[in-house]
Amino acid sequence: MPILPRKKVAEPIVVAVVPDKPKGATTPKKGKPTPKRATAQAARRQPIVQSATKTPQTKEEKAAVKEKERSVRNESYEGMKRGEEKHLSSRDKGPQRRYVRQFVDARWNIGEFIMLPSIALIAVLYLTLYFQIPALAGLLTIVVYGVVIATVIDLIVMWYRLKSQLTAKFGSIEPGTMMYAVTRAIQFRRMRIPNPQYKTHGNFPS
Repeated sequence: MPILPRKKVAEPIVVAVVPDKPKGATTPKKGKPTPKRATAQAARRQPIVQSATKTPQTKEEKAAVKEKERSVRNESYEGMKRGEEKHLSSRDKGPQRRYVRQFVDARWNIGEFIMLPSIALIAVLYLTLYFQIPALAGLLTIVVYGVVIATVIDLIVMWYRLKSQLTAKFGSIEPGTMMYAVTRAIQFRRMRIPNPQYKTHGNFPS
C-alpha cells in the first residue's frame, strides 16, 4: 500500500513594516569626520590607562634607579649567603633545610674533596690511553673507580644518619631532602650557598 506524502503546511510569511521617514527628516551628523584606518588602529594600540605625569627620565635619574636596583640585588645576595630566611629561595627555606645544611657542613665529606683530583685523574688517564701506556691506564682506572665507590658509600652513610635524625626531630622528611643533602655534600665548602654557619667541621645540629 503506497504511502502518500503529507501535504506541506504553508508557513506564514512575516513582513517587516518600516515606517516612512517624515518629510524633511535627515540623519543627524556625528559632529566630527570619520578617522582614517591608520589613525584608528594607532589609537587602539595605545594603553587604556595612560599616566598623565609620565616624563622622560634624565641620565642622572636612570643612573640612580640602576644603582638602587643593584643595591637591592646585592643586599638580597648577601642575605642569601648568610642564610637569612627572607632572602632564601624556596629550595633553601625552612627549619628542616637549615638542619640539613648544618649537618652536611659539620661532616668531613669525601665528595667535597674529589672534584679537582678526579678531573686531574681523568685527564691523565686520557693521556695514558693516547700515548698507549696500558699499565698506567689500568692503574688510574682502578683509582678513579675506587674514588667514585668510596664517595657513594660515604653519601649513603651520611644520608642514613641524617634521615634518622630528621625523622626523630621533625617527624617526617620533606620531598627532595636527600638530593638536597647529596648536592651540598659534593660541593666545595667555600662554594656552598648559603654559606656554612661555622668555618670548621664538627658543629652538628642538636
